[in-house]
Amino acid sequence: TGTDGTAYGFTPDKPLATIDYAIGVCTASKGDIIYVMPGHAETVAATIAADAIGISIIGIGNGRLRPAITGLTGVATITVSVANVRLSNLRLIGVTGVTTHIAVQGDDLTVDHCVLEAGAGPLKTIRVGGAATVKGHRLNIHDCLFLGTADGPDYAIDFASSCPDNWIIEKCKFNYGTFGLDNAGIAARVSAPQGFLISNCLFYGMDTLGIDFNSSSALTGDGEIMDCRIGASAAITSIEDLIDVGGALCFNVLANDQTAARAANIPLTTAS
Repeated sequence: TGTDGTAYGFTPDKPLATIDYAIGVCTASKGDIIYVMPGHAETVAATIAADAIGISIIGIGNGRLRPAITGLTGVATITVSVANVRLSNLRLIGVTGVTTHIAVQGDDLTVDHCVLEAGAGPLKTIRVGGAATVKGHRLNIHDCLFLGTADGPDYAIDFASSCPDNWIIEKCKFNYGTFGLDNAGIAARVSAPQGFLISNCLFYGMDTLGIDFNSSSALTGDGEIMDCRIGASAAITSIEDLIDVGGALCFNVLANDQTAARAANIPLTTAS
């Protein structure tokens, strides 16, 4: 068992008890690393504030031994308010009323090898923006599992205010199965992102759209979507029923109608 105190946190034999306290021990811009031990289980008492520039929070352990963090009704599980933070190999568990798992309010965030579970909450698993200025530039989300375990969530990743640029989402699985995802797997509904990449992602159980972008200009080549598969939870007649990608370039993007017992895929290989 860990203890939050000044004599703890520098050896596995005397760990700290909470991630938020560990962040307070870090020094900004020094590349400090917090290792979260296998089997660590933490229900947050308040939002974990990742507010030290350049820190990494890395979970140790495979499968269900990876650290598990359960959210709290009414707040975000983790808020990243500074630049150059990394969250790796964590399991975030949703409960009813959690606002979001990760609130992104800083640039150059990396989220990798995490399992992000949504029960009836949060409605938005990762929410980018909401600060006074555009944040989330060069966001990199890769090798993550977005998992729906109950009905209710609206978005997996939502760019909720003016959209940042040059972000990457790749090698992620969005599995909402029979419960469905009400609005979209990835959404940027306020302004058009520029220079983005969505690559090698799988979307299951999309009730409305897999990808939903608003394009505020007539430009093509805003970004690129490639090598993705989208599974609809209702009958579709064309892939445009599942993606609204503004000025993005699309290559090898396929949709499958999961409820009409069809094996055929509907391809999109041009801009839409």
